[in-house]
Amino acid sequence: MKNKIKQEVCIIANTFIKQGVAQSIAFIKAWAVVKGRSLLTKVKGVTFGNSQKALQRLLQYNPNDIIVSIEHDKLNLHDSNAIAVNVGIIDKGVVKIGYLPSQLAKSLKPILDMGIEVKTIFKAIRGAYKPYMPLGIEIELCLN
Repeated sequence: MKNKIKQEVCIIANTFIKQGVAQSIAFIKAWAVVKGRSLLTKVKGVTFGNSQKALQRLLQYNPNDIIVSIEHDKLNLHDSNAIAVNVGIIDKGVVKIGYLPSQLAKSLKPILDMGIEVKTIFKAIRGAYKPYMPLGIEIELCLN
């Protein structure tokens, strides 16, 4: 168990280091992620396809009934690190709504590819404060 945790920390820290973060800071951040601290993030790409219609429909439901999951999108031609975000309603199906931000996806991809579960929690649908302003979605990520 301890070796698996150390391995997760090293993978995350190395990803941060490759992104230009100092080694000492990278390991501090990596330990924080592994110890279960959660991370709030906005989903990118929600203005493409039918994502806005899907978000509009989600507004009708109780937030407790909304489920979120993430998966490495290995078929994405534009970004080999892309992590798709899927949302849905319990017992009603799931639809791809967008992607994690690229820097975050780059850090999480090795973890997902190792089969380590990342817990995803729906937080809120944002936007539409002004006419024609698109909706967005905020989620929480936490390593199990």
